[in-house]
Amino acid sequence: MPTIRKLVGLAAITGAFVAAGHEVVEAAVIRQSSIEEASNAELIVLAVVSETRRQPSDAIYISALRAPFYAEKVRVSRYLKGSGPEDLVVLSEGGQFEAMVNGTPTVVVQESDLDTRLPAVGTKLVMFLDPMPGLAGYHRLTSISHGALEVLDVNGVPTVTLLFADFERLSPEARVANQPMKDALDRERARSTFDSTRGTPRKQTSPGLAAVVFPETVRLDGLPEAIGRAAAAPSVPRRHDSP
Repeated sequence: MPTIRKLVGLAAITGAFVAAGHEVVEAAVIRQSSIEEASNAELIVLAVVSETRRQPSDAIYISALRAPFYAEKVRVSRYLKGSGPEDLVVLSEGGQFEAMVNGTPTVVVQESDLDTRLPAVGTKLVMFLDPMPGLAGYHRLTSISHGALEVLDVNGVPTVTLLFADFERLSPEARVANQPMKDALDRERARSTFDSTRGTPRKQTSPGLAAVVFPETVRLDGLPEAIGRAAAAPSVPRRHDSP
């Protein structure tokens, strides 16, 4: 049986959700996001990877989405937001399936340009999850940057690193650590919003400046408080923060 391979990106996954009659939420699984955005996830859990899928032949084909997915499992030790069973199934796009191509039975190996499969079994994660649209019992990562954060041991203390878009939502310690980057960002914003040759403001700020995030390493016992800061109402920008 012949085999063909195809790389599937954001547009194709979006199309699958549209074809299945589901609303598309930023193409479902692959967006980058800050912790402020990720905190809107339906579920936030502390979990351990219990089952992974590494071979294309391990994938399951979901006809409603017209695509193969790797169905991997995690065991939840604590729900930080929401509630549910002890074991969750998390889907990531990719794998192989059989299809008729020009009248010939063919093995199609579909690979996503953004691999969201989980790390090795036993890895401790903080996960931000939403239900897979229209598929009861299955979940998806909210984003690449804040879908599955590995818990790391720092001097014997379990921690994760969050990425804040709003400097003012950082902890006092993290604001001190990030102040040099914030100052550099403010200077760059000032240059990009003021045309020195004409002495007039520019209409647009560089798109790259809007994507800047500030890291904060958080102890697991302080994670609920950090997520609460991220989910709080937006802070009022100070004068020097304005673009």
